Amino acid sequence: MVEALRLDGIVLLGSSDKIVPAMLMAAARLRIPAIVLPGRPMLGGGEFDGRKSDLTTMSERLGILKSGRIDEATGHPIVDLVRQNITADHVITFQYF
Repeated sequence: MVEALRLDGIVLLGSSDKIVPAMLMAAARLRIPAIVLPGRPMLGGGEFDGRKSDLTTMSERLGILKSGRIDEATGHPIVDLVRQNITADHVITFQYF
């Protein structure tokens, strides 16, 4: 569907520990900018680019956005990824593992 619609970038919403890795593999294969958001509680504590990247932190940031302490531009990193043409295969490399 993503290829048929010729999307510039995608946001993937995962619902379990099994589908999230599959979405990451699909994002790498598609070679378009992608953000994966897990849709249920999973083990937290991970970091990406020096920032926390778990569901709790994501929920806290949504609350901060709704309270007006940050603006919407803070929550749109996918646009920057599309503009810079950064795809999953640029980030997830053999050296990463």
